[in-house]
Amino acid sequence: MENPLTFKVESYLGIGFLALFSGFLIAFFFIAVKNLHSELDILEATQVEVRTPLTVQRELIQRWMETNHIELPKGQSYRHLLQMYPDRPWLN
Repeated sequence: MENPLTFKVESYLGIGFLALFSGFLIAFFFIAVKNLHSELDILEATQVEVRTPLTVQRELIQRWMETNHIELPKGQSYRHLLQMYPDRPWLN
């Protein structure tokens, strides 16, 4: 014969365990969804900063500077031209 008190204790422990486990899974799901949104934001970033122009673009800039009689200020790099002419006329 089974003790009825033991049956209630075991069922209450089982319910408690299931409640804690389901709470853990729900919290894990919300954290995963939050991280997914932040990762998608990183992937959808459209602004890319040009740090150094490529070799082909450097040649185009050099030719454009020669044809338009533009000199690079002393101590400045091609980045200065990228800031001065954001529409990049040397690519036309």
